[in-house]
Amino acid sequence: MTGTTPDRPVPVFQEYMNAILSVLRTSQSALFIEELDRRAIEAMALPADVAQVPHDPARPDRTEVAYRMAWARTYLKKANLLANPARGMWALTEQGRSAGTIDAYAVASSIAQARDASGLSDFETEEFLDGLEDDSTTSSVSSSANCAHSISGSPSMGGSWTHRRQRVATRCSASGSGLAC
Repeated sequence: MTGTTPDRPVPVFQEYMNAILSVLRTSQSALFIEELDRRAIEAMALPADVAQVPHDPARPDRTEVAYRMAWARTYLKKANLLANPARGMWALTEQGRSAGTIDAYAVASSIAQARDASGLSDFETEEFLDGLEDDSTTSSVSSSANCAHSISGSPSMGGSWTHRRQRVATRCSASGSGLAC
C-alpha cells in the first residue's frame, strides 16, 4: 500500500477501544495480539486500504492500524479494563467485562492527565508506555480528573525500568497531584 492514500482516514487510537473490548467480550478468553487486531478490524469494518497503511513506509512490517491498536490496548490496560496475562496476550479484567460501551476519549484524557501530573518527559512517557505491553506491569486509572495511578514492576524487568519507576513514584508523591504511585 505504500504510495497510495486510503479512501478513508486511519481511525485515531481511541476509536479502537470499544471494538477491542467487544471482541474480547465475545471471545470469552484471552487472545493473541494478531487475532485480537484481526477481529477488531473486522468488527470495525475497516477496508483493506485503511488496514494496510504502513506505520513507517521504510519498515512496512507494521501497519498504522496495528500501531494505533497497540496504544488503545495500553490505555485500556492503564484504565484497568484490559490485562496482559502473558506476553502478546490480552484479556478483559472484571471491570472490562462489565464496562459496556466506554467514552474512549474520556478514558484517554483521564490517563493523559495522570501522565502529565507525573512529570514524565515526552520521551520517558513514550518509552514507559511502550514498555507496558512487553512486561507484566499493572496499573489502574479511574475516570475522574484526579486519577489514582499505581505502578508495580515485575522482577524480570531490568534496572532501567526500576529506576524510571522510582523516579515516577518520587515525582508522584512530591507533586501532590492526587496520584498514588
